[in-house]
Amino acid sequence: MGILNPHLKNVEDFRHKLWDHLFTIADFDLDVQSPYPIPTKELLFKKPEALPYPEEGKTHRHLGKNILTLIEKAKEETDEEKKEAFSKVIAYYMKLAYNNWHKEIIHDELIKDEIEILSEGLLQYNVGDVRVKFNNNIRNNHKKTPHQ
Repeated sequence: MGILNPHLKNVEDFRHKLWDHLFTIADFDLDVQSPYPIPTKELLFKKPEALPYPEEGKTHRHLGKNILTLIEKAKEETDEEKKEAFSKVIAYYMKLAYNNWHKEIIHDELIKDEIEILSEGLLQYNVGDVRVKFNNNIRNNHKKTPHQ
């Protein structure tokens, strides 16, 4: 086994892994003296613990966590000009995210309503402030075109 993978000889516990592989190949029914502890099926094939996923933010998944963080920072801003600039940047990103998620153009009224809901009325977006050029001519690269 060591000859088949010579690049692994530089790994720290190379010989220990070889012995573990040997026991795995023998279905853990091998009666030999090993310089390392004999592994068990339960130890080698133990499933990892499930990762806890956050439950928050599932209503606006197409926006992502970063936009919600940006809205929180904008809510803390005291300068009105900066708040307006924040709302324009947020609206621009929301349009891009919505188009990417749904593959259709979003209306400014919907953006305005979502910004007001997410910011709890602290951010205002003026309809028509942000224009985004979308490229909705998405080509399917998997389709075969006839040769001419």
